[in-house]
Amino acid sequence: MDQATVNIKTPARISRKKLIAVSVVLSVIMAILILSVLVEMEAPPKKEVLYSEGLRHALIIYHPTWKYHFQEDLTFAFARGLNSSGWAVDRITTSSKHLVDFQKYDLYVFGTNTYYWNPDRPTKEFLSEIDLGQKPAVGLVSGPGYTERSEVITKELIGKANPSFVAIHGFSLLRPNKQSLIPDTNRPYAIYQAFQLGQVVGKEILKTPSSLRPQVAPN
Repeated sequence: MDQATVNIKTPARISRKKLIAVSVVLSVIMAILILSVLVEMEAPPKKEVLYSEGLRHALIIYHPTWKYHFQEDLTFAFARGLNSSGWAVDRITTSSKHLVDFQKYDLYVFGTNTYYWNPDRPTKEFLSEIDLGQKPAVGLVSGPGYTERSEVITKELIGKANPSFVAIHGFSLLRPNKQSLIPDTNRPYAIYQAFQLGQVVGKEILKTPSSLRPQVAPN
């Protein structure tokens, strides 16, 4: 009598190349997740008196740029422009509201980075918790390239914080190069733009004192 035979299939072995490919993909995903946490992490509290003398007093609130320090340079250049137009300027990180008398300032400047086409999380959280008391505000939106969507969102968030008006300007760290696939750095020009913008904004607001005062609705 013939005996029944049972065929047992051994599991197919995963090739070495597939294992390497899977490992690389997982490593990239982990790196992206870790980077996302790092760049969105709240910076330590810090207050700086950049310029102590001026006709009016501005406060810059910013989230430091991880690695490239782009926002630090942009906001400092903007502060230099403001000071040359007659403004005293303080600067704090988004975790430092408790270090200042927030309502005493005449102008608020928000420096935010663009991550995944959005303003950074610390800036969004800061703006959700404040009232600007019908005083003017400026948003300095930075990113490696495209910042338009982040600019729109930043303007909406500042608009919900009760400003008298909002001005938004985007700054790109890189710019396209027609002769090469590698983009050129736009950093020096962007910093110069920030300085010029600070001068213009400072002068224009001082020309219109009503923009510095809370607007009281008529009875």
